[in-house]
Amino acid sequence: MLQPYTAFVIERPRPSSDLYALSDRLIAQDVTAITATEGPIHADMLYQRMAKLYGIERAGSEVRRVVDRALREATRAGDVVRRGRFYWPRGVERIAPREAGPRTIDHIAPEELQDAVLLALRESGPLDHAAAIRATSRALGFQRTGSALQSGISATIDALLAAGRVQGAGGLLQAE
Repeated sequence: MLQPYTAFVIERPRPSSDLYALSDRLIAQDVTAITATEGPIHADMLYQRMAKLYGIERAGSEVRRVVDRALREATRAGDVVRRGRFYWPRGVERIAPREAGPRTIDHIAPEELQDAVLLALRESGPLDHAAAIRATSRALGFQRTGSALQSGISATIDALLAAGRVQGAGGLLQAE
């Protein structure tokens, strides 16, 4: 149903010292490459990918500081676009919903999650609220529907209802 999530492939980590020695413009090229592959990508995942790219175990405050400078450079250059805590590739307004892959519900862009709910409703037909949550969860590839996942999908359904993109009648939800 959904496209698989494509993660940025690190063929060979770079020396960790390069992260601190290279210019913001050069580091911004890495940010742009990761965003082009995985975008929209949550800032926390981008920090993790950059740390891993430079052979650093975790994305601590120093890594985040360097990556934030590179993100400002990439954003200023128009190579990536920031929307809240997500970074999008240049020129991409919407993305077909993808399986969650390594992402948690909080790491899926709101626009992508909305489209996943709509797709699940279109493919399943009218569903009650709980069934719509389960159908979306399964479409995203989650095996269990825990409280955070339920809450995130439920809030997305509520936003779609408020926007008129989902109709609710007789306890059943249906995509526009």
